[in-house]
Amino acid sequence: MGYHTERGLGLRRGLVGFDGYVEFMRLRREMELEVVQAISDAGLPVLMVAVGPSRREASRRAEQAAVRAFLADHLGLVRGMPRAGRPDTLPVA
Repeated sequence: MGYHTERGLGLRRGLVGFDGYVEFMRLRREMELEVVQAISDAGLPVLMVAVGPSRREASRRAEQAAVRAFLADHLGLVRGMPRAGRPDTLPVA
């Protein structure tokens, strides 16, 4: 908890203890969603994948397929290999 409450944003906001940690995580989520919205509003591609502790294998594979498809569409990656003319892209495992 101290990692979040005793430095940076947590320190500036005076967050302490468990309640401070929870507030930090709430603030962080709010800021991250604002960033994602700004990226989306700018017309850049955004992929959001909801994850949770009770995922089944089929769900996990579907999420991985969605991420791979997004990377293929927007970074030129196909089946782990960079598209011709895009040597700066990284393969997806």
